[in-house]
Amino acid sequence: MAQAMIGGLLAKKTPPHHIQVIDLAPQAQIALSKLGVDCSTQWPSHFEPSQVVLAVKPQHVEQVISTYQTKLQPLCLISLAAGITTTQLTDWVGSPTARIVRSMPNTPALVGQGLTGLFFNSHCTADDQQAAQLLFNACGNIQIVQHESSINGMTAISGSGPGYVFYFMEHLEKAALEFGFSADQARQLVSQTFLGAAALASNSPLSFSELRQQVTSPAGTTFAGLEILKQGHVGDTIEQAAWAAKQRAEALANKA
Repeated sequence: MAQAMIGGLLAKKTPPHHIQVIDLAPQAQIALSKLGVDCSTQWPSHFEPSQVVLAVKPQHVEQVISTYQTKLQPLCLISLAAGITTTQLTDWVGSPTARIVRSMPNTPALVGQGLTGLFFNSHCTADDQQAAQLLFNACGNIQIVQHESSINGMTAISGSGPGYVFYFMEHLEKAALEFGFSADQARQLVSQTFLGAAALASNSPLSFSELRQQVTSPAGTTFAGLEILKQGHVGDTIEQAAWAAKQRAEALANKA
């Protein structure tokens, strides 16, 4: 996700030397050096940012903050870690007035089509909010939420949602292959169907339900397929999947 954000910033003509990355992984250093972005294993002496993006797995957040606690205290900290609350981040930073932004991007950010949820704690300044919005606008769209609990809901919908979509695509592709289409044909059939449906939904004033009804003729082919999905309670299962993802995001915070 960090590389997606960096790619988005570079595509928006951000000078590479304005970006500094700290990463222990050699492969990250090699990949970023090709983009002209400096990547080091330690905090560089010349590095004096106003904001720092914390793009590590939830279970590593506390350790990373502890390592650079004194350097992070005066900065705005933008966290990508699912389930880690602003209260936890504030405690780990060790400053009651820590400026914390919680974010929840998703993988379509890799192609500039992401959706990122943002929550700002009460200590974030107007400049902090503007900087975070500019950062994630480089990867797609943003949605600002007023209640931190909404971030866990966004994790379940937009954060995990691409996984649900790919799962559906995977099985439509399998059916297409069984119908005799080549691998390339099957992939194009499925990819363009989802791309077109998403574009139609984004540009239509109709609800998803109304759009579904438009394509469903009584006793037609779509009707026949949807009946199978209804018999399998696929709609209920999708909702249950979203709830499971939300509960997992909440559990991550309790385990951190």
